Amino acid sequence: MNELSFDEIKIIELNILKSVADFCEQNDIQYSLCYGTMLGAYRHHGFIPWDDDIDIMMPREDYLKFISKYKDKDERYKILSPYEKESVFRFCKVYDSLTIKNEEGIDVGSEIGIDIDIFPVDKFPNSKIFTIIDFHIRNLIGRFYGISIRRIPSENNIKNIFLNPLRKIIKAIGPRRWLYILEYFAQKYNNINKDFAGVRVTTNDGLRDKIPIELFNEYTQLKFEDREFRIIQKPEKYLSIMYGPNYMTPPPESERITHHINKMFLK
Repeated sequence: MNELSFDEIKIIELNILKSVADFCEQNDIQYSLCYGTMLGAYRHHGFIPWDDDIDIMMPREDYLKFISKYKDKDERYKILSPYEKESVFRFCKVYDSLTIKNEEGIDVGSEIGIDIDIFPVDKFPNSKIFTIIDFHIRNLIGRFYGISIRRIPSENNIKNIFLNPLRKIIKAIGPRRWLYILEYFAQKYNNINKDFAGVRVTTNDGLRDKIPIELFNEYTQLKFEDREFRIIQKPEKYLSIMYGPNYMTPPPESERITHHINKMFLK
């Protein structure tokens, strides 16, 4: 197997995104670039130069429609959803089956290739107090899920002596059960009229994922690398919520690091 370079990984990810975007446009499925991918499109007109991932989001109804329809679309690009037995991911991934990704520290799960992440958008409670309580519940479940898919530390220190028995119990419950619980809480408010929505299957961004729901009512286009892709309306409002008012200012060079340490290979 040949290890792929940083630039080669980006090209493969961009081609996956094009496949997904074309399929969504052909099947009336709404999607939007999100997180660093939207920031990259808005600030750099493409990838953030020091990062290498692609994230998109879809309203829950479109997300489920995409999962059900994309499965048999392509021989090369495959979908892995959290509803499949072999998946231990919190959200959907579309990956290139001609590549392999070495996931550092993961103990269980499917072998997949270079991928892009697709997140469902669910509703948030309006109340600040309920939002905080809800966040801590989802964050705790997410931590248990993270423990369930990772190797138990083997270092013999006081922390591990106390925590490893608990880690073993959490792993015994299994990632599938933790994902089921997480999905329940992610969708808890979807049948109630709410003023906010966002990605709820992860808690990496704290409370910033709570976005005014009207931003998801209309979509526009923004250039990312060599073509335009859909984004939710008022991207500057989304980006200021996610990254603060100075989102157009790149971080200091010392902080310009990729968040991914996985090695990627061509089969």
